[in-house]
Amino acid sequence: ACLALQEGCGVDIINDISGGAFDPAMADVLVSYKPGYVLGHCPARPSVMQRSPSYDNLADELMHWFTNQMSALVKAGLPEESICLDPCIGFGKNIEHNLATIGAIPRFLSLGRPLYFGISRKSIIGDITGLPVSERDTATQVLVALLAEAGVAVHRVHKVAETLNTLKITKALAPYLQPQSNAHYIM
Repeated sequence: ACLALQEGCGVDIINDISGGAFDPAMADVLVSYKPGYVLGHCPARPSVMQRSPSYDNLADELMHWFTNQMSALVKAGLPEESICLDPCIGFGKNIEHNLATIGAIPRFLSLGRPLYFGISRKSIIGDITGLPVSERDTATQVLVALLAEAGVAVHRVHKVAETLNTLKITKALAPYLQPQSNAHYIM
């Protein structure tokens, strides 16, 4: 993406799972060209990221990561408005980490930047439902609706048209649906 941006190939947004950690030139490119920037969190390169991921307190570590990376980029000259935060569900995170990440959405929102979640067909859905990847689209839509209601603004999905409808329904019904602490689920 950095090379395409430098060569004027029409890049408007860089989605960086490493938050700048994998490419030392990333900050310079971001400051020079000021594209939209998805600041992600992946603690190791994809080839090894799922080997025993471990955190003392994932929410605290993500808050620290986002705060430090965002502060450094803004100080270097990238407008804060250009930054969107992605905790990178499934990237160096197991099911417990993914659930903790979702539970920390209110904390991430306190940083004042939009949240980006790439949840479509992810392993968290398979871990919860047992569904194979090819059968996770309906569950993806449910999860997108729940995440949108929790404040996630940007969703990376495979089924764009369906997701637009999911988000329209979620937005239209939100004022009428209030969570009930005594809700029961039939399984």
